[in-house]
Amino acid sequence: MQGPFTLSKSNRHNTISEDELQRFKTNYIFMWTALGTSPHLADSERDSYDVNSRIRGHEFLPSRATLFACSRDGYVPSRNTVFKIVDFFNANFTPAITPWTFLHEDLSESTMYKRRGTSIHDEDYIGVYNCYYPASREANGIFGAILKIYLAGTVLKAFLITSIRTDEAFKDPSLRKFFNNPTPSPTDFKIFQGAYTKSSPFVRKGRRYYYFEGNVEVTDCSILIVFRSDEGNDSRKLIFTMNTKRLPSERIDPYHGGLAFVMTTSDTPFGTRFYPMGVINSLYGFYSLQDEHISEALHLCPSERDIHLTDKADDVWNDLALAQRR
Repeated sequence: MQGPFTLSKSNRHNTISEDELQRFKTNYIFMWTALGTSPHLADSERDSYDVNSRIRGHEFLPSRATLFACSRDGYVPSRNTVFKIVDFFNANFTPAITPWTFLHEDLSESTMYKRRGTSIHDEDYIGVYNCYYPASREANGIFGAILKIYLAGTVLKAFLITSIRTDEAFKDPSLRKFFNNPTPSPTDFKIFQGAYTKSSPFVRKGRRYYYFEGNVEVTDCSILIVFRSDEGNDSRKLIFTMNTKRLPSERIDPYHGGLAFVMTTSDTPFGTRFYPMGVINSLYGFYSLQDEHISEALHLCPSERDIHLTDKADDVWNDLALAQRR
């Protein structure tokens, strides 16, 4: 079986075979149909592009003339054009594919390809969540974080504040008020933190919170958020993934909460870390960072090879949320 194309200059511009051309045409039509648009409308959106556009990856598209030509009979795209189309496809669909797949498999026959960030349940996760995770340098210590998921235009976005060390700080009205901002930005947070560290009795000298923001991708079974934080020369990433099995089936109650896995890394000297994070909808109240139920729920029992994010572990946080409601 032939493998995926490489990105070498020699084969990016070679023409494709007749069989590959037919498969390209089929998948090209499928792609635009699944996006609910056409090359013409996509190009129009690209002219007035902003971050809230429902179609992503406009920068990968070839020229307007090439897009229209790909729809015509008799036109044979270069491999370079195929690569651009595939990059655009991968910006909008998951799982990612290779150019070889686009030229040899009928994507319309599979049910595995889904729009990135799209789910019929997207808006069920909008809200503010209290989060709990193990402190990195304090034995048996628990830190707090606050997560907000919100809709910006047509895009589901989120921001996260971490490194909350005390119950008083966790419940501080000034901090909570910041989460009422409908469309926060890193600049808003810098202004807030500058004033907060000077006036708040809950922030010790030399300590600060970390602010992350990112887009939310929702599937039928999980949430994935790739957060970023850029403060001066400190560029951090935080990858957040959470099971959503416990979304109420009747869609009446909001999402209660669950267990997330988090990986943090940085482009500066900062150790990569992997840890669990418990998430509880703030509508269901507040647990102390010293609560033994929280520390017990964050204790993982890995097997010899893997750490599993199981439904059973997720149930614990769902139950903790509901216990606060009673």
